[in-house]
Amino acid sequence: WEAKHRIEILADMRNSALRPLYESSPDGLAPDGVPWTGIVFYNDVYLSAIHVLELMHQQLQQDADMTCGWDHAGRWFYDGWVGRDMSGDLYTPFPVKEEAKDLPQVLFPSHPPTKRRYDKNLPFQVFAGWNGIAVINPRPFFPPFNVRFRRGAAATDGRTAADNECQMSESSFISWDFWKYGFSRIQVIPGVHACYGKEDAQMRGWVEWPMPDSDDQELIWWNEIPPQKVRCHDWPDKPGKGWWAWDTVRWVNPPDLEEL
Repeated sequence: WEAKHRIEILADMRNSALRPLYESSPDGLAPDGVPWTGIVFYNDVYLSAIHVLELMHQQLQQDADMTCGWDHAGRWFYDGWVGRDMSGDLYTPFPVKEEAKDLPQVLFPSHPPTKRRYDKNLPFQVFAGWNGIAVINPRPFFPPFNVRFRRGAAATDGRTAADNECQMSESSFISWDFWKYGFSRIQVIPGVHACYGKEDAQMRGWVEWPMPDSDDQELIWWNEIPPQKVRCHDWPDKPGKGWWAWDTVRWVNPPDLEEL
């Protein structure tokens, strides 16, 4: 861990988990001889079959490209470095100021329509997510797209800092590259709670159901246009895992959309 770049190691590990999928190219057939229909990828979270089933249901019902849960560290949303709403901003401000640590968590201050859907447990579109568990469309991992977990490209001489690729999480690049190739239907199911500790899971690790009404329906109206800018907190270009990504912030352009 201390000799290599943290994101590079994690990308290699996640790609190793998907090697059977990658090696089935170009036919794209699972071991039983039928096409892959989806990927369920989860972190070290406590979950049950109902968590996975609800994500799979919403993936199919919403015709989504990626469907994420909602992970917790105590009462706080956990995957703050990865998540970006449709304004390109964080789901929740971070780091949390000392005077705000005992207050309710502020969610989606930059995108009120998302907050309204969150409050009703309705699925909502995001620019980027992972959130402990995700159901993913396998097609972007095959030619001609060949999406992979990866680290950010090295800075290029002669380019401004704003033009250099954000040094973000390996899982962030799944959302980023999905948008790049037109797989923009990325959603969060806020009622699928994933937790990293046993006691936390016993308290919060349930599944809550969507509450549609006359103003907000369960089905998402998909937006195929990315945010104008995306908030970036660069991971330091240094070996080892004991670094901090929150000391600097910049706003970068979204990926250039490509048609293949």
